[in-house]
Amino acid sequence: MTKKKSKIRIGNVKRDVIISQDQSGGTTAHETRTATDKKPSKSKWSIITVIVVVASIVTILTYFGVKPIKENKMPKDEEGKISIGDVNGDVVISQNQSGGITAHRVNVNQQRAISPQAQIRKEKRGDKFILQVILNQTSGVWDPSTMFKLQIKMSGPYETANIVKGLPSPRFEVRTTEDKENGFFAYSTRTAPLKDEPVILEIQSETEIDLEELSVEPLAKNENVNP
Repeated sequence: MTKKKSKIRIGNVKRDVIISQDQSGGTTAHETRTATDKKPSKSKWSIITVIVVVASIVTILTYFGVKPIKENKMPKDEEGKISIGDVNGDVVISQNQSGGITAHRVNVNQQRAISPQAQIRKEKRGDKFILQVILNQTSGVWDPSTMFKLQIKMSGPYETANIVKGLPSPRFEVRTTEDKENGFFAYSTRTAPLKDEPVILEIQSETEIDLEELSVEPLAKNENVNP
C-alpha cells in the first residue's frame, strides 16, 4: 500500500523554521534563512562611512584650532558696559579680568581724618550768642589708636564749649583744657568720630565772638571730604 504524504502548511512566521518530513535521524542546520531575510544594503554602509569620515575631519581640525562650525558671538555693542559718573579719587576697573591688576595708586582702608576747612555758623538764642565750629571728615577707616584733638582760640571770653554732634558716648580718655576769659579751649579723646557725620563744637557767650585760631588732629591731607 502506498502511503499518501501529508501536507504541511505554515502561516506567517517571524522566526527561523526548519521543516523535516519523512525524516529519519536528526536535522542539523548551521544557519537558516527565510525568504524575507535581507543583507545590509550597500547604501547603508556608504552613509555610515561618510559619517565616520566627516567626524574624523572635524576632530582633526578642532585639534589644530580650526573650527569648521561658526559660533554665534554677541555683537560688541551688546556686550556688558561699565558706566561711570562723577568720581572723586582713583578708580581701578577690571572687566573680564584674568590675572593681577597693576595701578600706580590704590587706596585700600584709607585712614579717616578731619578736613582743615572748618565751617562757622552763628546764631542768637535769647540773650546768648552761639558760635558753631563744624568739622567735616574724609572717607575711610578711623585708626583706633588715633587721638582726636581740637584746639581753638576765640576773639573774646565765652561761657560754655561743648561738642554737641559727631562724637558718640561714652567717650574714652577725654582731656579738656579751658581758659574762658582769654577765649581758649582744647579737647582730646580716643573715641572715634561717627562715620559720615561732622563733628560740631558749640560755644556760648554773652557777647558776639569770632574764631581766630583752629588746630585739629588727625588732619586730612586732601580735600575728599564728606559734607
